[in-house]
Amino acid sequence: MSELISAEDCKKIGFKFASRYYNTCFLQKERAEKLSSYFGRDSSINFVCNDDRFEASGKEGVAKELARFLGKNKFTALDLENNSEVMATPMDNSGILVLVTGRIGFNDSELRNFSQSFVLKKQNRSYYCRNAMLAVSAN
Repeated sequence: MSELISAEDCKKIGFKFASRYYNTCFLQKERAEKLSSYFGRDSSINFVCNDDRFEASGKEGVAKELARFLGKNKFTALDLENNSEVMATPMDNSGILVLVTGRIGFNDSELRNFSQSFVLKKQNRSYYCRNAMLAVSAN
């Protein structure tokens, strides 16, 4: 069994992952081709946003469904530094559980509350998202 990662390192890794993920996946225009780099063959996601609910699994399945979701829903603002909180804790086998809560701009409406969890799994010298769940509140 691998050693647990320190709480301080978890927070740094979790914040770095979330920052890159949101900047690439939610706020950049060329996001579709970059989505699969955040996931692995054993990844799965579950998202709820308004009436749009979906689950997907596998690296390509997750990327395809997430690209569809992001094509349908335009996220316009997310500020991890000021309007969000990123918490992280170590898990067995060098994994990290990350929880992000905050406010996000969505389809040019008012900011909405959201929460997203990630289970990060170590692969070589970096981490990928093994599991993710996202919930965006209704107005």
